[in-house]
Amino acid sequence: MKIYNRHIIRSLIFPFVAICFGLTSLVWLTQVLRLISLLDKGIGVTSFLSLTLLITPSLLFVIVPIALFCSVMYIYQRMHMEREIIIYETSTLSYWQLAKPAVSFACYVTIFSYVLSFYLLPYSNNRLKANIQSFRNNFASALIQEQSFNSITKFITVFVSKKNSHNELQNVILFDNRKKNKPIIMLAEKAKIMLKDNMPFCHLTNGHRQTIDANGMLETLHFDNLTISLVSRRDVVRRNKELQSRYMHELFFVEDRGEPLRNAKLIAEGNQRIIWPLMNIIVTILVLSIFIPGERNTRRSNNKILIASGLVVVFIMSNFILSTLSHINAYFHFIIYLNLLIPLIPSYFLFKRKSL
Repeated sequence: MKIYNRHIIRSLIFPFVAICFGLTSLVWLTQVLRLISLLDKGIGVTSFLSLTLLITPSLLFVIVPIALFCSVMYIYQRMHMEREIIIYETSTLSYWQLAKPAVSFACYVTIFSYVLSFYLLPYSNNRLKANIQSFRNNFASALIQEQSFNSITKFITVFVSKKNSHNELQNVILFDNRKKNKPIIMLAEKAKIMLKDNMPFCHLTNGHRQTIDANGMLETLHFDNLTISLVSRRDVVRRNKELQSRYMHELFFVEDRGEPLRNAKLIAEGNQRIIWPLMNIIVTILVLSIFIPGERNTRRSNNKILIASGLVVVFIMSNFILSTLSHINAYFHFIIYLNLLIPLIPSYFLFKRKSL
């Protein structure tokens, strides 16, 4: 590798890492502040930090192309201001030779992004959801507040009049809406949430179970002891199969895809996992095609910052719009890949056209 290649690549590393760290930390802190209340519910500091750190791959996946764009623009703008470009002019380097170090660095970053996309992103999301579910199961009693309606799951709500130091619940009203056409209300003097095979169960004592029968009449059943499951295993399996929790083969090669809209979302997510890492190369080439050619003066350099930023924003927004439209029509997937070629074709002729 030539000396100027190593110099430019080394110059790109620090701002890229610094911007990645800064943006990721900023967004990560906003997520942590939303979950900070979990510390008051009994979760340990170590468990809390490990839980929040699992968010990092999802943040990095989005932030890396933005950080690379900023770092490339900063370094080549600095090279203009410090007259390094003029030094390279005297060495008769072509446009492509000056752009090659940044493009090479973008290729390394793209490989890292694909590692995030194909493995770390679904792995961290699966671990995150499993840990959250485990926390909810183990600390379900601690999460319940007195004199308020507590959503245990999407379909189960519990009202508790009083809770003692042993997390035993008194004067309980439990709403079970898992059967849409047949909701159930249970009233009990006492209740306690227990774990069995890592699944939460609620044991009710001395109460009534009320529901509406087929004739629309209120049906009441008295019980001394009743145990119900709060989360079914089927619900846990469904929860683990969200889009970002799926590996690539689970997005493209699923036997039972279900509804057509769900099918379109699976394919769109898979294509987005392939396309977004390529943004590292595309935005780098966009910046280079604007900063390398042209006159060397401060006013034009400032204009180039605005032009580069505007073009990258438009390009990224067009990608998101096309990705959304691909949920409706699969032909937009083809247009998305064509959209990647739009900045590459003029840049190719520009780099090939002239020497510095």
